[in-house]
Amino acid sequence: DAVTPARGRECGCWVTGGEPTDHDLVPLLRALRAKRFSIAVATSGHRRVIPPVDWLSVSPHDPAKWMQTYGSEVKIVPGLNGFGIEDFRRAHPDDQTDFMYRYVQPLSIDKQEDPASLRTCLEFVRINPNWALSRQDHHHWGVA
Repeated sequence: DAVTPARGRECGCWVTGGEPTDHDLVPLLRALRAKRFSIAVATSGHRRVIPPVDWLSVSPHDPAKWMQTYGSEVKIVPGLNGFGIEDFRRAHPDDQTDFMYRYVQPLSIDKQEDPASLRTCLEFVRINPNWALSRQDHHHWGVA
């Protein structure tokens, strides 16, 4: 079968958007799992993703709509849709979320990090050692 990984090997599949939770993911996730794919989902977190997924990446776009408060990683982008880091942290303080990895990413505009957003991120990770700096590479690669 052309979509079955080679014997003894596991292949990965990222389910991403638009927003994948706008659709019923259960049939797709079951089919991928039946073919022995490792499954990753990237979401804005506006709806809960029900496991089983192997990696859950949450990048909230609006603190008022952010419902997915656990996963493998969370990525907050200060300046995205006019929201700051503290808007998201007020909506869900660190002690109310469960993410293995926590990242802040400077807002990318025309394949460049916004200087104000970058300064905000650098200052934030300086005083919050449980967070790390990352970037929106998909914008630089032109796959946004």
